Amino acid sequence: MEIVERLVEIRTECKLSQNQLAKQLDVSRSSICEIEAGKYPVKKVYALALQALLGINANWLLTGLGPKYTGLESKMVVGE
Repeated sequence: MEIVERLVEIRTECKLSQNQLAKQLDVSRSSICEIEAGKYPVKKVYALALQALLGINANWLLTGLGPKYTGLESKMVVGE
């Protein structure tokens, strides 16, 4: 699984639209769209922000290694 596929997986699991994720990361929706299309890389700062906001393991997002979530947290639904 590629990094953009992991990002889309997390976004959809958390029931976030591209616009909602963009607001969480303080970027434009078009930036999220272009990242998900593979036009731009997922920056480490975004992975770390997702770790803080959603409990996502930044290492898993960036490399595919390790558990998807940090600690004992279950996935959080923040888009509702």
